[in-house]
Amino acid sequence: MSGESPKAGEKDDKGERSKCRRPFVIRKLCSAVEEYEAHTRERVSINLERLADRLAVSNLGEAVVQGSQLTVIMEELEVVVRVYSNGNIHLQANLRADGERACELIYALALADDANQ
Repeated sequence: MSGESPKAGEKDDKGERSKCRRPFVIRKLCSAVEEYEAHTRERVSINLERLADRLAVSNLGEAVVQGSQLTVIMEELEVVVRVYSNGNIHLQANLRADGERACELIYALALADDANQ
């Protein structure tokens, strides 16, 4: 094999089978990131599409609805938030205070109509 890397399953120069070569590399970006979960004290229902629209207008972060969850990247707070229609939030943040602030902002936007009705 003239200097080329063997393909998955082929034997290399040492006679060992190579591992699957993926077209990507995964690395852990930051070991300081913590994961948290938040939920409302009362049962709520969040319209994820409407929340995504409100986030776009408010410029708080980049939001994408993916089936039953809304993923929000809040770069200013350095927080990644996953919002579920049942009101639960899973988030990754460097600091708990940043995560709490992100939740306050998300819940304020998500539940704004509910308080006025």
